[in-house]
This record gives sequence, C-alpha cells and structure tokens, in this order.
Amino acid sequence: MACDSRVLDLNTMTVMSDSEKKYLVYGGGAALIAGCVTNQWLALQQTPPKTLKAFHQELPSLGDDAEVLLYDKRTDKLWYGSNLQAGRTYAGIGVGAPVALGALEVLPTPKTLDEAAASVQKAAVAACRLNAGCGGRLRIVIVPKRGKEVIR
Repeated sequence: MACDSRVLDLNTMTVMSDSEKKYLVYGGGAALIAGCVTNQWLALQQTPPKTLKAFHQELPSLGDDAEVLLYDKRTDKLWYGSNLQAGRTYAGIGVGAPVALGALEVLPTPKTLDEAAASVQKAAVAACRLNAGCGGRLRIVIVPKRGKEVIR
C-alpha cells in the first residue's frame, strides 16, 4: 500500500499540508485515507481499532468526503470502505488513483514483497508527477500476512 501526505482545501484546491500521516496500522491490517483528514481520523491514529469489524463501525464518523482503503491480514482482502474488493490484488483511492493503477497495470507482476513495494512506489511517484493534488512525502505500508508491518 502507498499513500502521499498532501491535503488540499477542497474549496480552493490550495495545498494545506504536505506532511499528513494518511495511513494507520490497526489490529487486523492497515488503512489509507484520501480526501478530508478529520479529527476522527486523527483519533483513530491515536487509538486504532483492533479488528476489521471495529474499523468498519468507525467509517461513518469519517464523513462523506473521505475515501478509505483497508487491507485485512486475516482474510488477505482489500476493502474500499465497507465494500469488499473481491478478486482485486490492488486498488486505489484519491485523485492520483487512476494514474497509479494504470502504472501498476503495465509494471511486471511482483514476486516478492520488496518487488511489490518497489512497484507501488513507482506508481505513486507517477501519480504525484501527473496530478497536482498528490504530493508530499510518500509512504509505503507493507503488511505481510505474518509478522510486523513495515512503513518506508
């Protein structure tokens, strides 16, 4: 998973921050947010839910202007909010998602987590180059089925 750190004022499209932490690791996996980073998101970062079900219960509090992508370790599934992305090995959210997903389509299929992280990094860089709504620090969130999550 990858995310940038840019937050825009949606009314003026002015950059408000290029240093937001738009990911979190929770008891069952990891989550990314696009759109409005609210006080509720910041509270979830401080006290992450312990399970996917608990995270789904928190989604309405994030508001309509937020998109959330979740990875659940237990089931090895991606969720767009509370909707399962059945059969998808990758998905995207935010204004850079179309470019990043297009880049992933043409990159070689990774065989290891390190190769997957490198592909996601390339795709996120492409999205930031081609969309002014993306930017700031890029973070790669690696969530292995077993073991501790790694943030690069």
